[in-house]
Amino acid sequence: MNNGYHHVHWNPSPLNILLEKCIDNEQSLTVCSNRSNIISIFGNVLEKVYLMKEAGGYLSWYERYGCKLEDFEESIDSVQQIIADYYELYSSR
Repeated sequence: MNNGYHHVHWNPSPLNILLEKCIDNEQSLTVCSNRSNIISIFGNVLEKVYLMKEAGGYLSWYERYGCKLEDFEESIDSVQQIIADYYELYSSR
């Protein structure tokens, strides 16, 4: 596959192309692509969480329903572990 298309190496078919003839000999082209990198998605979410936690954003709303800062910290730890697991999986292939 073209080096300009940066897909994850473990996806067996990152790009599917369908070319169809339509009415009056016109053609239709459909391209489906999956090149997402879940590590970067989780990383972006984690960055936003750090900013919100530092600012104290929304925490008072959650505290009304019994959610504490420790719950957020535990969730952050879980996301960090998910990212670490993906890095390990990605580097082992």
